[in-house]
Amino acid sequence: MPSNKKKGASSKKKVQDRRAKQSASQDFHAVAIEFRELLLKGREEYAKGRSYAAVEKQSEALKLGSEKISRFEDSLTKAHALIELALAKSAIQTDFATGEEWNKLNQEGKEISSEALQIFESRISSGTLTRFRKEECWIDGSDYSSAVPHTERLGPIDYTQCININNMFGPSEDTIRSIKKAIMFCKRFISSGYVINLEAGGALQGGLHDGIIETLSTNLQQHESVVRGEISARDAMENMYGNDDREEVRHTGSLMGKMKLTHKKLAKDTDRIGLKYCSNPECEKVETHPKQFMLCSRCNWSAYCGRDCQVSDWKRHKKDCKELAVKVQEEKTQNKTKSSLQVGESQRVLTIIRAFHHFAVAMSKEMEETDTEEAQLVEYMVKPKLASAPLGSVQLGMQEVAFVWSAIWSMEKKDRNKMIR
Repeated sequence: MPSNKKKGASSKKKVQDRRAKQSASQDFHAVAIEFRELLLKGREEYAKGRSYAAVEKQSEALKLGSEKISRFEDSLTKAHALIELALAKSAIQTDFATGEEWNKLNQEGKEISSEALQIFESRISSGTLTRFRKEECWIDGSDYSSAVPHTERLGPIDYTQCININNMFGPSEDTIRSIKKAIMFCKRFISSGYVINLEAGGALQGGLHDGIIETLSTNLQQHESVVRGEISARDAMENMYGNDDREEVRHTGSLMGKMKLTHKKLAKDTDRIGLKYCSNPECEKVETHPKQFMLCSRCNWSAYCGRDCQVSDWKRHKKDCKELAVKVQEEKTQNKTKSSLQVGESQRVLTIIRAFHHFAVAMSKEMEETDTEEAQLVEYMVKPKLASAPLGSVQLGMQEVAFVWSAIWSMEKKDRNKMIR
């Protein structure tokens, strides 16, 4: 039996270890806040047209991260800061620079975007572009937080932005390769339901710009035409960017340098992932993640950002509350009727789907003859798992299912129909 003295020493050691972890966590969050503030100030300067000052702040942030944030060198946090730096240098190049300074900034911008792209492609290769490290994103109370001001851009959206920046330095075999890789990643990410996992536990709903695959595919065609010598690089750049008058889907700066979301982006987020507006007409707040706002306990329909807004809106809302409650109950009943399966049916459906995945990957002649990148990915990543197993006996993981469906949709329509028949 251990002595009381040994027990006391062990207990004291545990307390010391716990305090050390708490202290390290507090130190990191203090650094993360400082890093975030530097990037935010840089973005504010950029929004005001003070691009030289923006470069200074972003460079300070990168220096701070290298010195005090662990696993920073290949992190999505660093890649985010590099993109901000590349944008600021591009603004100086466009608005102020001439001659030798223009050439120097052009080369610097190319090197910065290439460094960011290397980080993203390294994370794709390791399968961690959609798995955020605990230093990159974490749950803070009921919300998520990160070391960057715009967490929703971290990872996939930053990656596609980086591809676009890199493409503007001119078509080449390297840009063709990187665009193809980005298209494949976007298809897989969409197939997964935009799920982003957190190393610290939990998951988030991610996103991509609307029409990103079509945009990348168009860019790929233009870059391939240049490399084949069919058109000039100048004509390709004009075709890709000359008439681009789309609304920017990202945070932009107001006249006061504060950050805001474009309304178009906000509306699409609320529609796609179920974010709710506060029901108080005097309030413009929107959820940052699903189920953040509380619902009226009577109707279970109207959402409020807090008790004050609910009390303030009650005089208006009470006229509709009873009617909304009936509507919600009717919808629940209808949805339950539409989606209900009899006992055992759901298991039979899953068995059929499992068998179909198995047949498509390991037994279909049409899939075997399909020569697409998606089909090749399934050949190496999924088929070995199914090859020697009885039909329908293996349950694939979510990512493997996404690979299978990406391969199926990459097939020629006539081959796909033949395989299904």
